[in-house]
Amino acid sequence: MAASAAWAAECSGADGSVTVSVTPLRFNDYFASDPAADLGNFTVTAACAGGTDSPVLPPLSLALSSGLGGFDGRTMENGASAMTYQIYTDDTLMNVWGDGSGGTALVSTGGGTASQTFTGYGKIFAGQWVTVGQYMDNITVTVSY
Repeated sequence: MAASAAWAAECSGADGSVTVSVTPLRFNDYFASDPAADLGNFTVTAACAGGTDSPVLPPLSLALSSGLGGFDGRTMENGASAMTYQIYTDDTLMNVWGDGSGGTALVSTGGGTASQTFTGYGKIFAGQWVTVGQYMDNITVTVSY
């Protein structure tokens, strides 16, 4: 997960700016013989930084890129080997977190607080026989306000 520190909106009621931080999406060790999917999660936090008054976030929405694969199945790679996974907006794993296209969902807030944390939920699909090693993908978080 990558967050850009280059953008900044002004927080309402203050001279501070909005900052975004992201924790990485991490999974446990994956075993293809395990009939259950491997689950993980990450967080995205938007917060007002600086300022002297009581800053509050503006209304904003968060989109995720599709990474190496498409929104119908993101891909993590280890050299020539790849495995399919997905990122969801909720722990029921029903709503794919994307950019709003192709049936994907955005995560949004009406603002009004000094900070807000959003949780994303990852799932590696069971039964993928892949080469042993570390698999990676880069997902970009885009914040619109």
